[in-house]
Parts: sequence; C-alpha cells; structure tokens
Amino acid sequence: MRAELRSLYVNFRADLIKNNISFPDASAPYLLNPTAAYATANFRVLFCGQEPQGWSWSAENCKDIPAYGTWPYSDICSYDDFLKYSDSIDALMEGYKRFDNATHQPRNRTSPFNRAFRRVRNICGPGIMVGNACRLAYRNHSGTSYLKVPKLLRNKFDPYQSKLFIDELNILRPDAIMFFTSSGYDDLFWFGVPELVLTPLTV
Repeated sequence: MRAELRSLYVNFRADLIKNNISFPDASAPYLLNPTAAYATANFRVLFCGQEPQGWSWSAENCKDIPAYGTWPYSDICSYDDFLKYSDSIDALMEGYKRFDNATHQPRNRTSPFNRAFRRVRNICGPGIMVGNACRLAYRNHSGTSYLKVPKLLRNKFDPYQSKLFIDELNILRPDAIMFFTSSGYDDLFWFGVPELVLTPLTV
C-alpha cells in the first residue's frame, strides 16, 4: 500500500512540474503514509480533516522535537521545495509517519481535531488514519485558510488535488470516511467524487 501511494505521489509531482502549476505562499503538500496495522485491518476508516495548519519538514524542525530524531532528507518547507527536491516525496511521507497525529507535540495534540481522532480511534482500533480535504496550507495577507486562496490558483490546482484524493481512496480502500470538516469544503469532494453522498453527523 505504501509503495502504491509513493508511486501515485511521484506521478502527482511529475504532472505538476510538467504543467508548470505554481502555488505561491503554499506549504509542502500533505502526503499520506499508512501504517501496517491500517493496511491489514479488517475495517478501515479515513478520518478526513479540513487542511494542514502549516506543513513542513526540516532538520531544524526535528531538532526542536527530539522524538523525531535526525532528518536525512532535504528541508521541504514549501510547495516550491516539494517540486525542487528529488527526495521530497520520501521526506513528506516520512514526516507524516513521524508526526503521528501530534503524538510528540503536546500543544497540537489537544486540538479539537486530534482529540476527536483519538476518540474515534479508541472505538475503531488501529485501522484508522488521517487525511485532509485540502492538500496544502496557505498563508498570505488575506489569511491562512485554503478557502481564501485566489480563485485563479484554485482553478489550476484543485483538479490535481481532487484527482489525488480519488486515487488515494482507490489505494487505501477505506470502508468508511469521516469528514471532520465544514460545508465550506464540500465542493472539493463533489468536484472529485460526483457519486459521493455526504451525510451530516448530528450529536
């Protein structure tokens, strides 16, 4: 499963480079890396959030959090770095693994998203992993939300992002997807998966 995802990300990156898809002020993309427990689980759940709140990996980051250990890859701190460095895919997949849903970051671990994820994991067991509706974090003078990305940028990038989401689903084969999002992100899923039925959860 990991090898299939890596191959998918290689093609994703190659298509972005080939078609000269730029994205100023964007983070490195959020690339998934399932555990062996997820891959072998009888019931799999993809717990899907809105967007990463900044996503970068570097030797300096790992120095700040000793549990991450040394960093043998290039520093991948932006979308441009992702396209520039040949080891960016391995770096970002390794970053997903080390992050482990903020296990080593006490402040982020207490966020509503991570608290909800742990509650669901306690019910579902190890066959659960995190994804995001938006692949990139975005920050400029207008704010930090992907929903504030200029329309011209989104029109160029969203088709690649939506296709990637579909292709990931075909590899991950989750039995259920839980969207910990808001209605503002629904268009991203409808755009890429027209047969998808979104059912709001009321508690």
